[in-house]
Amino acid sequence: MIPVRPKPWEDEILSSWLIRCSIMNGSDPTSFADAIWPKSRMWTKDMDRFLPEDKVYALSEATSLSPGEIVGMTLAGVIEKVTHLSRMKPTIAWPWVIPTGSRSRKRVNGLHFCPKCLGLSTVYFKKQWRLSWNVACPHHSILLHIHCPACHSVFSPQLVQYDDGDVSKCHMCGYDLKSTSSLPANEMALDLQEYLNAIAINDQYAKDVFPLLEGKTHLVFATVRLLMRFFRRADRCQAVQRVVGRLDGQEERRLKHAGNLLDMAGVDERHYLLTLVGKLCKMQHNDVLFILREEGVTRQMFERTKCELESTIDDIMGALKDNVRGEVHRKLSTRSLEPKSKREIEIKMDELRRYL
Repeated sequence: MIPVRPKPWEDEILSSWLIRCSIMNGSDPTSFADAIWPKSRMWTKDMDRFLPEDKVYALSEATSLSPGEIVGMTLAGVIEKVTHLSRMKPTIAWPWVIPTGSRSRKRVNGLHFCPKCLGLSTVYFKKQWRLSWNVACPHHSILLHIHCPACHSVFSPQLVQYDDGDVSKCHMCGYDLKSTSSLPANEMALDLQEYLNAIAINDQYAKDVFPLLEGKTHLVFATVRLLMRFFRRADRCQAVQRVVGRLDGQEERRLKHAGNLLDMAGVDERHYLLTLVGKLCKMQHNDVLFILREEGVTRQMFERTKCELESTIDDIMGALKDNVRGEVHRKLSTRSLEPKSKREIEIKMDELRRYL
């Protein structure tokens, strides 16, 4: 039994608690995990998603936490709720969970952080920061980060050393992550994020906030995911581009993505997608249908899904026209090629570094 056994915070994720516990007991997270689970190399696995039963009981015996408290710090319960699936398979990707992409103990994605939260008296990491509908800190209204701005290493607090347990420093270059500059979160994106968190984590439902999202939990999340994927088509579908222009007020703006999975997309892209989805879901059924019809959106422009959807969006999709065979919906661009901006290059490099 370890001597110092801190209680988990209500919304704390398992890896965060293990990191705090190891530091309080004068150890580093790697050695601490090896002592509890010998030869298991737990930091190369995504323990925040799922922890096998034998590992749960081993941790319970070492720390006096109940098995229920340990499992409660993983993401399994939340994902089962929002997908309406039971016993999620640990060997496949889970929808809505940002993958860690671990290489040895180093990660290429996964846990995000808020620079201002790192400066608080008690530092811990939340479940929400591994869920892809979360893009901002609700307390500070700024976008989350995943990289050190100095050396661009992925945030990896599990690599902290026993003789310096400061998780607010970059493990590679020592940069003070508390000083990372942050962009303000869009109010609409933040409202939708917290609306979804209230449903998924706290079982709190609010009426008349987002008229298109007022059904059962799994229907709400299936609808949000469908709409996020719909807006991702804006870089290759003119009708969707026009809808984005109506919602965003900037006809010339184009939504671009690196072609990766939604849950692997960067914070900037997911932030913009949530903003668009929030604006659309704030509208009434008839207003949404009017805009989609006027801009030439067809039923086939929404990705096919086996998931049950909210009746409102299902009705809207059913009222749209079908593609006419042989009809051309995309015109070849006549615009000359122009160099990408520095910001676009940085976003592309962020995506590329996840695979290096």
